[in-house]
Amino acid sequence: MGGGWWGRPVARSRVRQEPSLTYLQFHLVFIVPPLLILGWRLGRVLPALGPRAPWALFLILVVAFIYTTPWDNYLVWKEVWGYPPDRVLARIGYVPVEEYLFFLLQPGIGGMLFYRLLARMRAEPVPRSPMVVRLLGALPWLVLSAAGVWLLTFEAGTYMGLILAWAAPVVALQWLYMGPAIWRLRRAVVPAIAFPTLYLWVADWYAIREGIWFISERFTLGWNPLGLPVEEATFFFITNVLVVFGTVLFLAPGLPHLAEGEGSPAPGRGREGIVAALLLALTVAGCQGDVGQAGGEEAPPLPLEAVDRRVVPGERVGMITGSTSEEAIREVVDHESIVRSEIEVGEGFCYPGTVLFPDSPDRLEVTWQDTDRLSRHDPHRCPGGPLADGGGDRDRVHPDGVGGGE
Repeated sequence: MGGGWWGRPVARSRVRQEPSLTYLQFHLVFIVPPLLILGWRLGRVLPALGPRAPWALFLILVVAFIYTTPWDNYLVWKEVWGYPPDRVLARIGYVPVEEYLFFLLQPGIGGMLFYRLLARMRAEPVPRSPMVVRLLGALPWLVLSAAGVWLLTFEAGTYMGLILAWAAPVVALQWLYMGPAIWRLRRAVVPAIAFPTLYLWVADWYAIREGIWFISERFTLGWNPLGLPVEEATFFFITNVLVVFGTVLFLAPGLPHLAEGEGSPAPGRGREGIVAALLLALTVAGCQGDVGQAGGEEAPPLPLEAVDRRVVPGERVGMITGSTSEEAIREVVDHESIVRSEIEVGEGFCYPGTVLFPDSPDRLEVTWQDTDRLSRHDPHRCPGGPLADGGGDRDRVHPDGVGGGE
């Protein structure tokens, strides 16, 4: 959803609500169920997919994990996206442990669906001009690769540029190498990409809406069809393409569907392993170069323009929900942009408050109800002076509502 902290509302909302999902709970609700469904008796279809089927999908998971880790760490370090501290368990590097888990779980959805579809179909005939298929199929991805490099030349294009420059060259090389085989298997390839992509779009929309993670407006193009940033839609589409194309790459030698024809290297030649290794080495090396420059540096504080500012009435303002603590806000937002103050609610009464970006037009006032103060001050008479920063009994505060600023 779009939105921002614009102006002072007529009345501040003070509604109680249940906390939204954590990142781990998101996995349990959205990711684990389809994996369990697709994995049920998957072994029955493996004999129809050739000798490499038992380990090819596992290899894809390993490659996806290694391939994505440095890239994702770089994006989080650069604050292209982020995670409220109260939604994650811990971090390794800059990335939550739940995100590393996502690297392994997401490919399983597309990969297992592809296995099941492939076991039920026959390959299409060999194309008349395999080289034409290779070149025409790779050309759009090469164009997208160039577009990604161009988008990196300006700030709003950063996220989309990093996606395209990271993934599109690999897809182009996958198609140049295995395009005819992918084309012959298109009746399984297309739905194995399309259905997980649509499902993950819905899951991602929910996660952003509920503040499980947030996307920086500073580094995005600002186009949000159906409430989902176009960069996120592109990310889930292109990663599913990588998964399915990569599965074809590892399955093709010995796959009964491709027993004859162009794009079907014989088992034992090992060409596909060499190509996969080169693709992985080149991409990971490039990403590690970027992260290496960031390594050892403390993550910079989150500036105003990078803060998630989406408003969901009665639920959240940006990262702030009914269970967010002041401490959690301070871990994400620059301390100079946070001031403690008494927030007047009318007729001389106040609540303990925290003001974010006090000197900005996007000023945001958050009111709190500590358990120690609930019975004695709900609300209390305004003392007329700001609270000293960092003291008192407010190390852990429980917001009962949020309000817009002046």
